[in-house]
Amino acid sequence: MTIVATLLAEFDREMAKTRKILECVPDEKFAWKPHEKSSTLGELANHLAAMPIFVAATFNGMAKKPHDAASNAEFLEALDKNIAVSRDALACATDDHLAATVPALNMTRLAVRGEK
Repeated sequence: MTIVATLLAEFDREMAKTRKILECVPDEKFAWKPHEKSSTLGELANHLAAMPIFVAATFNGMAKKPHDAASNAEFLEALDKNIAVSRDALACATDDHLAATVPALNMTRLAVRGEK
């Protein structure tokens, strides 16, 4: 199995779990904070919905600042869009590209993942 195929399988599993959790966030609880110094539940949910786009940013460069969704439906839509863009970027990668040096970190992508 190629590195890309392994990563795609893991990506799909993790994104399905993330979506399942985010589906449970009720709109009326967006302002709730687990602690007074914490971000709101809405901010945390938006953060999770935006995280997949960083996979695409790794391959394609900078990603634009994600939109802050005001409802569960909006951030699930953003999550689905971010997953699709990132999955496409990952699917187009080659094992040689993944093994190449990451300029900002001066190490291979495999070393970043803890592999050699």
